[in-house]
Amino acid sequence: MTEQLVKMNLSNNEFELLLALKEDPFMSLKELADKLSISWPTVKKRYNSLVERKIIRNPIAIVNPESLCLQRVSGIAFVRSIENLKMVEKSCWEHPYTTYRARAFGGNFGILLQYNIPRGSFEKLLLFMEGLKKRGFVENYEFVKSTGIRTEAFPDIKMFDHEKSLWNFSWVEWFKSLSKEKDIKPLIDTRDCKKLKFQKSHLNILQDLTQNAAIKQTELMKKYSLSKSEISRQYNFVQSNYIGNIRLMYNREAFDLYETFLAISSSLEPSKLRQLYYGLLNNPPPFNFSFDILENNRILIWSNMSPAQGTDFAFSLWSTYENVKVYALNTHSEGSAMYHFYPPNYNRDNEKWNDSEEYMVTEPLERLDLRKNTE
Repeated sequence: MTEQLVKMNLSNNEFELLLALKEDPFMSLKELADKLSISWPTVKKRYNSLVERKIIRNPIAIVNPESLCLQRVSGIAFVRSIENLKMVEKSCWEHPYTTYRARAFGGNFGILLQYNIPRGSFEKLLLFMEGLKKRGFVENYEFVKSTGIRTEAFPDIKMFDHEKSLWNFSWVEWFKSLSKEKDIKPLIDTRDCKKLKFQKSHLNILQDLTQNAAIKQTELMKKYSLSKSEISRQYNFVQSNYIGNIRLMYNREAFDLYETFLAISSSLEPSKLRQLYYGLLNNPPPFNFSFDILENNRILIWSNMSPAQGTDFAFSLWSTYENVKVYALNTHSEGSAMYHFYPPNYNRDNEKWNDSEEYMVTEPLERLDLRKNTE
């Protein structure tokens, strides 16, 4: 156990509190006190201690792109130098549809990039990447569109022995337990994006929740000058319609979750794809896990876990499925970033997402050039 981990070691009482928060990140201190059968001052003291030690932070909302008539696109841009890597990272701040980035390495050095873009604008995103390539920042890249079929799992810290700092889980046994399953139900989307309209207040609230899902409705009520009934109705509408999940943010190092891995496959046999999908859906591993089915029967897996678990995961996946590339991701410090929802992407005048070449290609590249020349 590292010295840093020892300093963050949790008491049994703090561990129980964190387990309760994992089940419901919105649980109030009074509700926590009732659930744990302790006094309100005691639970407040323990909670504040976790916050002060930076073990827990405010939860954030994860957008469901399909609910907004957006499409998730994921890929890796490969680079030759740290200077070029940093320029690609800066481009993430300039492109309005960026949602996530993380440094990646595994044979080649690069950066994992994710965007939630308007439907039908994939070619324009590729034009943006070509602009980065023309400027010498990117050597090569590969991007694939999501089908919208995905599943996520969240750390089940009940399977973590915090006293021994060990996870009671075996990837070898998990892969052995996979069984053949029926066909995956296709994602049926009946939304007509040409008729779908978004209220300004809904998009603003969505932005706030992707920054801090613990924000109080009273704060939003004052911020947007809405009545108590209006903010309650709009807040609940955004929660139920546009948000995929609420993620409790905590220091992963307190649970030996130091390593983050990315796996991207070439086309898989449909039977093997179904096998993995339903295994993750019905018997999820106890780690933060995201599984996305891409076009042409490809998959993308993102997960963080302990170094030992990560090694077992990589070899078990590689030995079970062919044509899978596994990358290690740097999600510490400046190595990664999440980007909150950006309401100006939606043009309220013509009631559609801004998807012009000027907005998605020319303007972000010009801002990047200006940034490079002034730094």
